[in-house]
Amino acid sequence: MADGITLQRRLDWQELDAFVATARGASFYHGATWLRSLEEVYGLRVGFLLRRAEGALEGVLPFVESARLGIVHRQSLAFGTYGGPALAPDAAASLADALRARFLASVGGRCQRVTLTTAPDLDHPDGPADAPHRPATQILDLRPGWDAVFADGFRKERRRQVRKALRSGVVVARSAEPDDVAAYHRIYLEHAREWRLASPTPLAHLQFLVRDTGRVRFWVARHRGVLVGGHLNFHHRGAVIAWNGCASKAHRELAPSVLLYAMNLEQACADGEASFNFGGSIGKDPLYEFKAAFGAQPVHYGLWRRDGAALRLLGRGGAS
Repeated sequence: MADGITLQRRLDWQELDAFVATARGASFYHGATWLRSLEEVYGLRVGFLLRRAEGALEGVLPFVESARLGIVHRQSLAFGTYGGPALAPDAAASLADALRARFLASVGGRCQRVTLTTAPDLDHPDGPADAPHRPATQILDLRPGWDAVFADGFRKERRRQVRKALRSGVVVARSAEPDDVAAYHRIYLEHAREWRLASPTPLAHLQFLVRDTGRVRFWVARHRGVLVGGHLNFHHRGAVIAWNGCASKAHRELAPSVLLYAMNLEQACADGEASFNFGGSIGKDPLYEFKAAFGAQPVHYGLWRRDGAALRLLGRGGAS
């Protein structure tokens, strides 16, 4: 192509991770661990729009494809995560626009929907000005340090719950034990039924992710030796993303979820992390308030979607 952008179905995973480690606009989800998990656990087809300069990666836009009833949905990236263009430190900003435009233009034929989201930036909370949609996640700035985060970010009720959980004997620690992952997944499935999730996260996905003990940290809460809660944290260049967390409904009065977050935040501050992403609240006020009580603030990110003629003809799509 005239602009040098090509589509590849395969990319060396080590080369990708080395690029993502310093790339602008990249997140944990741009890396090999997440993309391989989607490929191996769900059977999604992974692809990359990319450009090289003198053989080295200059820009990469990863995506996955799923198909239903013969119609392909191309996403960068899947399951409410962040994708979009990632650029080498010295690449021109215009390359991000070119990669995004090429991706959105790929709709047509069997591919009848393309969706692209960009990673949020704590220092630009309004999100990209040119994005047609700017949903919000909730992020806590860790740069002031743990003492300030706990004293000024946590609401009084949250600090009280942390102390109560500690007095009650709840203990939080990292784990990579398969039995702990399975025990946590059973708790998660209880919530998934209550939430009426059509496609709960399978155990195999958690097991795959937890194997990456460098970028993925699995935390559990125990009470009297029994696992009562847990969640995963994804780490990338100072940004921590909390993912798939919950606690036993039978132990809710002990506030294990609150202590999990508190201990994770304290450790993240000690490790020099800059931010902690609690995730979006999908319009649920109680969930928003739960995260806000830790001091998390809304940070917007970009969302683009384009639908093909067939979906538009059926009245099920549009362009944005």
